[in-house]
Amino acid sequence: MSAERQYACADTGARDKLWQRHFAAALRLDQPAFYPVSGTTAIVRGGECPLADLLREATGPHILKPRFGSNGCAVARVSYTPTGFALESDCPDTALFLNEFPFDSAASGRDALEALAGRRERYIDRARAGIPERLLNESLLEAEVPPWRADGLLCEPRVIAQRVSGERFDVLGGVCKLIDTEVGACVARDFREVPLLKGLEPHLGPDAPRARAELLAASTRATAALVPALEARGTRVHQFGIDFRLYRNEGGAPRFALLEFQFGIGRVAPECAPPGYRTRTELAAAFGPFFD
Repeated sequence: MSAERQYACADTGARDKLWQRHFAAALRLDQPAFYPVSGTTAIVRGGECPLADLLREATGPHILKPRFGSNGCAVARVSYTPTGFALESDCPDTALFLNEFPFDSAASGRDALEALAGRRERYIDRARAGIPERLLNESLLEAEVPPWRADGLLCEPRVIAQRVSGERFDVLGGVCKLIDTEVGACVARDFREVPLLKGLEPHLGPDAPRARAELLAASTRATAALVPALEARGTRVHQFGIDFRLYRNEGGAPRFALLEFQFGIGRVAPECAPPGYRTRTELAAAFGPFFD
């Protein structure tokens, strides 16, 4: 195995979405099926295979995203259809790249898929994406969480955990992002933020309070496990978000699929902030600098 591939498979920190997926699996949290991807090679049980070949055999659309970075940069929906590979993205840089890509008709979109996964330096804004240069083309391929829209909007709850004293974190509550884009990777645009319960109500009606309680209970369990894991690896943060996507399972019941742990929460609008919420500046003043 090459040095690059060894690094790709290594535990590279709490911001690594692959590490997060394995952590969530150990907690038995609901989440999409996933595969690590290095360049254009997918790492599967028992070995490796080309990303395109994995998608040919997969059922339904998948989401290809960088293992590092945020704001929806370079996130795309990828799938294999009878006419070839279908690629879509809400990320403006990625969508522009796909629109201008010189497709070879004989490749049926495989050429664009491989460029999307293995040549990110051609199309992303590094400053906005926040992806380390040496990990630019390390990805996570996930089964798409089945989209469930109310009033045309997807619902992504974010539960907020915050340091309250010493090593103690409390789950404060949360907010919902209501997303109006096709793929659902909002890239800090085309969404609105509302208080948690208000965001759940259009989808769940009178069941929203019960679902909110279940979501907070799962987040409390995740927080209790995550905080000592962060401390053990020398990652010191005072606040993080646990991001979910609301969906219906095959039986029609509402479920919350974990999307990621977000350690770089930006501003939360005052009218949406749960009780006790403090800004990053306020937390740094109370507990010292972040080491994340």
